[in-house]
Amino acid sequence: MELIQMAITNTSYATAFRDLLVRNGNWEVRCVDLPDMNRDGVMVVDCDHLARLPMPLPHPERVVLVARKDPLWLSRAWDAGVNSVVFDRDPLSTAVLAVMAARLRVAKARRNSPPHECSACGWPLPAPEQRKSPGVVSEPTASRRMVSGRSHERADS
Repeated sequence: MELIQMAITNTSYATAFRDLLVRNGNWEVRCVDLPDMNRDGVMVVDCDHLARLPMPLPHPERVVLVARKDPLWLSRAWDAGVNSVVFDRDPLSTAVLAVMAARLRVAKARRNSPPHECSACGWPLPAPEQRKSPGVVSEPTASRRMVSGRSHERADS
């Protein structure tokens, strides 16, 4: 189940939005004081919470901003690299679409970035052009290591 962290000051808006997300999707929606940037998933924040996030945002494609129609906040969102902005007066269904779009962007970014280490053992993987298949080095100087009954190869440094 995918995580959506929601940090919105307006509790009635946050509750209605959360209920709609839970009803319409297979998501775990958590209302938080401040989103944890180290957790995967989409973050829905309002302007007050955006100001508390570290800048520049490490993955702005994950953020959906619920904003007032205020040019200052729109400029800050633009500077932070936020891709999805909905206004606090827009229908909640529009905000749900913004969350769905952010989920697609996150999934696309995840697919386009190759893993930098083996998920089983944590060893660094070679660059994609050096791989025959994931985790196998094409160089003859590779050393072998058994992890959980599976052989992993790593280029010697």
